[in-house]
Amino acid sequence: DEEDPAAAIDSATIVFVVGSRFVSITAQGLDSPAAARAAAEDLAAQQAACLRTEHPCAALSMPAAS
Repeated sequence: DEEDPAAAIDSATIVFVVGSRFVSITAQGLDSPAAARAAAEDLAAQQAACLRTEHPCAALSMPAAS
């Protein structure tokens, strides 16, 4: 954090490609780096599955806080 270098890490970003789509998922404001990474991975898996189907997708759901 440029404003507070001592701030705890509370976010994680995952970038991936599905077909011709470039996707970036960021989970922010979680309790720990591990929780942020787990949430970002879960959201990325949901989004990737949605982009691979030709059918309408349900809205992404945020994983339960750990």
